[in-house]
Amino acid sequence: MFSKIHQTRQASINSICRYFVFFKIHSTKDLSLHLTKILHEINKNINIFSPMDTVPQRMAIFKAAIAAYASVTEYNIKVPENINSDLFNFKESKDTISVEDRKIISKTDHATRDLSKVVRSYDQMVAAKQLIKRASKKITKILQRKSYDTCDSIILGAGDTGTTLWLEKYKSHHHSTYKTLSENKLSNILMISDGFGGWSHDYTLAQTHSSLERIAANKNPSDFIPTQWYSENPQVNARHVFQANVVCLGKTQAPIFTTNVLSIEKRENHSSWENSTYAYRLIVQIPEDEKRVIYTNNIDICSGMGEANTTFDEKVILAEEAKRLTEFDSELGFTPIVHGNQYVLTGTEEATNNRTILIYGGGGTASACYRKSFFGTDIRTYNRQFSPENQKNKVFWVFRDYIGTGKLATIALEKAKERKEVFQGELIKITPTRNKKLILEFKMHNSSSTKNQKILCDQLVYSIGQENTRMKQVCQELDSNLQFQSDASGMLLYVSTSDNKVNFFGAAAMIFAKKEFIKQTTEWLDSQNIGGDVGAGSMPPTRAQVKRYLFLQGSKPKNINVNMDTTCLIKEFFLDAKVDKTVASAFIDDLLLARKHDTYGCSRDTLKKLLKQYQLDKVFDICGHSHLALKKDPWSINERQVRRAKL
Repeated sequence: MFSKIHQTRQASINSICRYFVFFKIHSTKDLSLHLTKILHEINKNINIFSPMDTVPQRMAIFKAAIAAYASVTEYNIKVPENINSDLFNFKESKDTISVEDRKIISKTDHATRDLSKVVRSYDQMVAAKQLIKRASKKITKILQRKSYDTCDSIILGAGDTGTTLWLEKYKSHHHSTYKTLSENKLSNILMISDGFGGWSHDYTLAQTHSSLERIAANKNPSDFIPTQWYSENPQVNARHVFQANVVCLGKTQAPIFTTNVLSIEKRENHSSWENSTYAYRLIVQIPEDEKRVIYTNNIDICSGMGEANTTFDEKVILAEEAKRLTEFDSELGFTPIVHGNQYVLTGTEEATNNRTILIYGGGGTASACYRKSFFGTDIRTYNRQFSPENQKNKVFWVFRDYIGTGKLATIALEKAKERKEVFQGELIKITPTRNKKLILEFKMHNSSSTKNQKILCDQLVYSIGQENTRMKQVCQELDSNLQFQSDASGMLLYVSTSDNKVNFFGAAAMIFAKKEFIKQTTEWLDSQNIGGDVGAGSMPPTRAQVKRYLFLQGSKPKNINVNMDTTCLIKEFFLDAKVDKTVASAFIDDLLLARKHDTYGCSRDTLKKLLKQYQLDKVFDICGHSHLALKKDPWSINERQVRRAKL
């Protein structure tokens, strides 16, 4: 979507977008209605198209401006059907910028700055992807030359947790990968992953920007949205987290090898072992169905818990029917039975509306499925009204055990209850009809009736947990006696093998110890007054666990997140800044109370008041929404000068 046009004609695109702002373009329909007026204004502005531009070039720049504007605003705007080349065959003579144009420019300067910021961020993402792709190809060529190679440490997974470890744990290896690869050698660190996680589509997360921004990182989710919107601390679009992580990985030269790991093997289980210096080896896939071996001594597994649970009991639906109904139906325009991850993390189910959809499940993904079904999208739905005007589909919601306690899930549940469209029950039968409908039969819980309830729908969206079969198979040679690694306060940090050479971080720790990991992490979250918008295995607590783990490894943080970092770490950070111990303790006590104000925690305004109350505003800067950094820290000064974020 973002190409060289953005780099070569950015000024033209910015100017065109000013008119979109001025005419309040919020949809494709708006653009169609005002298209002639907009093009008339563009024709009067000599700075947009030059006399040398051909009609196809003008159309290409105009379409690029539509794409850029839609990405910045996240409005669903596409190229209007009434656009044609004749509209760009300007015949009027052009003058310099008119008084009217100057008024437009003055009113939309802020939007133009945001546009430039966002488009530049997208360009950086495209460039980062290209760098990562080239590095992966180079790693493949190096591995193809011999039967095995060696690497000191491996990060398995390049999602948010893997990115966090690379950015924080392996800083000393940043910006050295490409030089090493140019010498036909593997770097000492490898990140192996089949992708960057599944969040490349619009998906409104439960967490706000205050929980998910990386202060001092090369890129943040806020770089992909307007500044005014960011200042409101809304829930984050998962796509923006994905994009920011890709830029961070590319700019720091992350040594990403894009492939599948077939198995992790332990030395003591094999008589044939080419390099006895290393305790483990990974069998990886390379092109043309070949395999290669990489020996290593340290593995950080950050692969997530696993794929969505996609299986039904034969009593619920026959395997042959399930196979047919879980494939996309081009006639219907959607998949009759689709799992929640595909539903919210792709656009395959967005083409048609006015259907009856049943959501089955109770976690965060299920509540996101409910939102998306109701609104037809999951873009900026955090404050949208569940009103008849906004409703695109009829939605029922059945959960088995519970529904999450986060703000978005709670609001969705309340609205579903008001319409009497949410039930607690167990799916026991799926019966397809001749007219391509589904009859779903449920055994209802907490109901006075003993009869099963049947619901007729067009589509079943199910979110009933995740499978970990594949990762269990990859890790089957690892110790069954995994150890929970916690700090002195009881904060669970990660799970490791007995030799402490293989560590499971974040949701990956639930592959073998789901119940225990959830229990311990939830207890820590509760003790820290961290709200229901975050849970065990989600990004914010995982980042906090990694930061605490690194601190105990001797790496002092340059900043802390007052809403997510453990109070033990915050206190250490304060003491290291020469804050009086009594003052630090009192501040933290008040901070714990402030975290209860909302599910996202202490607000920026409250944080400012606390700093002033304890006379710490002369010691720390507030960076972003809820991070603190030392005023004397060079980065903190740079953050004030460069970002000038006036929230």
